[in-house]
Amino acid sequence: MKFTALTKWSAAFGVAAIAACGIAAPASADPAFLAANNDQGNFGVLAGVGSDTIQDIDNGLQAALGHTGAATTNWKFASYDATGSAWISTKYLGDPMYRPNGSGAGRDVLLTAIGYQTSASSTTFSGVKGTWKTERVAGQVQFARSSSGPSGDNLPAGVIAYVPFAKDVVSYATDASTDLPALSVGTSSDVADGTTHIAPSTLWSIYTCAATKVVTGGANDGALVDSVYTAGAGETLVPIHAYVPQSSSGTAGYWQGKDSASKFGSTLPSCVKRAGIAGGGHEGVSVQEHDGTVLEGDTGAIMPFSVPQWVAQGNSAAILSDTGVTVTDRRHGAVLGTLNGVTPISGSTGTFAMNTDLLTDTGASPSTGNNKPSWLSRTMYHLVPSAKMDDATSAEYAMFGTGGLICSATSTITKFGFGTLSSGCGDSSARRYAAAASTVTATAPRTMGYDDDTTFPISVSVSSNGNQGGLIEIEDASNTVIVTGTVAANTTTVTINVPIANIDDELEVWFTPTLSGIAADNAAVDKLTSVVTATNTGAKLKKTGTVTVSVRQKGAIPTGTVTIKDGSTVVGTGTLTVLSGGRVTVTVSAFPAKGTKSLTVEYSGDANYAQKLDTTTSYVIKK
Repeated sequence: MKFTALTKWSAAFGVAAIAACGIAAPASADPAFLAANNDQGNFGVLAGVGSDTIQDIDNGLQAALGHTGAATTNWKFASYDATGSAWISTKYLGDPMYRPNGSGAGRDVLLTAIGYQTSASSTTFSGVKGTWKTERVAGQVQFARSSSGPSGDNLPAGVIAYVPFAKDVVSYATDASTDLPALSVGTSSDVADGTTHIAPSTLWSIYTCAATKVVTGGANDGALVDSVYTAGAGETLVPIHAYVPQSSSGTAGYWQGKDSASKFGSTLPSCVKRAGIAGGGHEGVSVQEHDGTVLEGDTGAIMPFSVPQWVAQGNSAAILSDTGVTVTDRRHGAVLGTLNGVTPISGSTGTFAMNTDLLTDTGASPSTGNNKPSWLSRTMYHLVPSAKMDDATSAEYAMFGTGGLICSATSTITKFGFGTLSSGCGDSSARRYAAAASTVTATAPRTMGYDDDTTFPISVSVSSNGNQGGLIEIEDASNTVIVTGTVAANTTTVTINVPIANIDDELEVWFTPTLSGIAADNAAVDKLTSVVTATNTGAKLKKTGTVTVSVRQKGAIPTGTVTIKDGSTVVGTGTLTVLSGGRVTVTVSAFPAKGTKSLTVEYSGDANYAQKLDTTTSYVIKK
């Protein structure tokens, strides 16, 4: 049967799909919060956290895609904003967690939830260091929003799939009364002139600290200049305050990689800040993605800003009226600047739209005359566990995959200012992060072997990130699974009974963790060890006597040698044969003194069974 995205969703949840329109969102952008309302119906089947850039469009998708059943039943798709209350709860009666802020934090929480790592930490919007642990967040996050794509080589077996769904453009924003001129992107060679100390009017100049001030008035009005420049007649020098968002921000990472000669990474050039600079009016205020707080009233301030985010915030009233979704206008008067001569938006309040020229690839870099800087466009992603995207019956595949609910919601994507993908929406082939290791050990029984046994126990011990349990499969030599069991969450051991008919088999135990970020592990079962018992024929032994030694185990009949010792002195030996059925009577002698004596009974082992000692039998020696 060929599944469509809608029938997959119905199959996964046993309900008919709801049309992707006309469903009102909750008053808050978050579908539920533990402290406010722990009603089961307010939660989502698929819950996600992360990027500020795409939080609003995901809230729109949440509303458009609706619930899995009645209007008070779980949302199909529940997205939790990057900012807001310090804590969120994503699951009915689930543990509350710190709110992840940004693409990096959302990704790290998802990786922790699937066991790739045992914990993650990041600074939350509330300014505290949030820590997430696998045992607390497992099962509570099914996807992450990301404005950053996979870095490094693709790992086909990676545990996280980067699933694209929309296009964004990052431009720059300033205060409406800015003294900065219109900018072009520029190149890494942009430096201030050694004589005039005037730098090119480019993003490169600003974000590599070649330009630190802007001139107002006089002969060089509007020029970007370096720190050495001296103001001329009628000129005033306004400090440039260049900002990027918090370190977990996907927008910051993208901007830094695109627009910095040094690709500054975690170490910013001295002039670029993540918090308000003294003299700008917002000293110490953290820079949040697509929030113009630090720009307000500062005529020398500049920061990266998503064009679709600006559009959605500018159209917030119209979006609320049309969809019921609240988009918080966080621009604080910020405007988008002209870049390479291209105005990034059209329309007016309520009808703002992104200039689609920004998405057009003219095949040339901005520095060589391209006036349509698609170089600044980027793909938006949902990060989803690869195991779910490989399962065509999963709710995640139905939601995020090719032809799925999100890729079909093009009107919602454009309503929130983003561009749609001409191809590749829902493609889950881009993957990262190799699975974390797990361990499994198994031991065979040591104290069984009676004729009426129908099974024998295998003791299994496992270890994995978060210890959330998993499936145990025991295979015979032909790789056929003969018995299965489970290790429960928050435990590490289980005993599984294997049919007695398999006692002579070379057995192998496989552990498949519940969490998809952890690799399976296997171990051979230790060789079965025989059980040795010894009894003397009478209550007391004189100078000589007999000891009956029994080597018992299901499976092959034990053969080999039995040796009885008094300390290191051999006092008797016997031989086990197939005909003797695992039992032999040994004559012992040469006891030096009367009293209680502990003898050591040693079985040599054979091709089927390992060596075994029995030192538990005491004998009373009477002369």
